[in-house]
Amino acid sequence: MKKVMIITLIAISVILLNSCGQTTGTQTTRLDELKLEYDQIGLQHNMKLDEMLSVYGDHPEKRTMQTCRRLADDHFTGTGSIAGDVVDRIYGTRQFAKATASADVIDMLADSIEIFAKYPDVFDSITVVLDCGLDIQDKIRRLESIYLLVDEHVENEDDKHSILNGLSTTIHSLEYWGENYDEWQQTLTGTIGKRTLGIGAIIGITDGVGAVIGTLEGIRDTHKGQEGRVGIIAGRALGEAAKTSVYAFIAIVL
Repeated sequence: MKKVMIITLIAISVILLNSCGQTTGTQTTRLDELKLEYDQIGLQHNMKLDEMLSVYGDHPEKRTMQTCRRLADDHFTGTGSIAGDVVDRIYGTRQFAKATASADVIDMLADSIEIFAKYPDVFDSITVVLDCGLDIQDKIRRLESIYLLVDEHVENEDDKHSILNGLSTTIHSLEYWGENYDEWQQTLTGTIGKRTLGIGAIIGITDGVGAVIGTLEGIRDTHKGQEGRVGIIAGRALGEAAKTSVYAFIAIVL
């Protein structure tokens, strides 16, 4: 049954991708609008990762998981503990060692975090793309098509905003770690070793989880009309996503 569901979701992703290039100008414009609005979250997330890499480069003392986490905690001030909670759960079940782990991670989190159980079709579509054997650019194109799926089928605006922040973060995370994994590994360990199988997908999904939860927490802890609310929510999303990303990388290489 699970194989049938996965094949169906892959087909949906392919159809969505093809529709982006072959349907009306209105649909194409809507995708462009969504990318313009949400791409900044993913891009700023990557900038925060570059900041953290510089911090690690400035602290060449012997690195352990504890010291690296402490530096991340000090750098990403004002964020909650979700990064540690999520990564510890994934690390404890050895999901980082699996080639196709993204769907298992979402299934695991859905047991305790409502939003992941509430929209199974959306998150299943994301994980199917992440866990398939496509190259990074093909994965990115298919993930971008899911912007339209979320925009059309998620009615709650807070949930929609949270999921799209997470999706943007996942999209940009894939490219970032594809380009910067070796530099991070060398900075933290002094060596460049063989990459863990599925590294891009597993960090991509954890980044997205951090952004989703950070957005929801920012919405919860502010009120409509509050001065600077948009910036506060974005800051929580970025802080949680970047911190979760760093925690995940540390768990893999140290």
